[in-house]
Amino acid sequence: MLESHLLAELWVQLFNESLREILYSAEMAALYGNFSLEAKGLLLNITGFNDSIPALLEEILRTLKSFKVEDYKDHYTNIYQKTQRALKNVFKNQPYQQVG
Repeated sequence: MLESHLLAELWVQLFNESLREILYSAEMAALYGNFSLEAKGLLLNITGFNDSIPALLEEILRTLKSFKVEDYKDHYTNIYQKTQRALKNVFKNQPYQQVG
């Protein structure tokens, strides 16, 4: 289960990388989006002006449909190494920081 969660987290971070330009442009129009991994699955959160949300959602879903991890090999290596360091460091934190 931990392995599945870690792989899903890597996938989400890579997908967010693929959305970077789209979300940056959206932010210029006061629209904000976030794709995250939650306990029960994936969460897409979009906030901003109501009339612009459907267009952003459509663009995100189009990107999701065509998304391929292989297109982000360079980013994968960076994200993987960052995640690996974070996991190794979790046991170096103070005990009160490890809770929750």
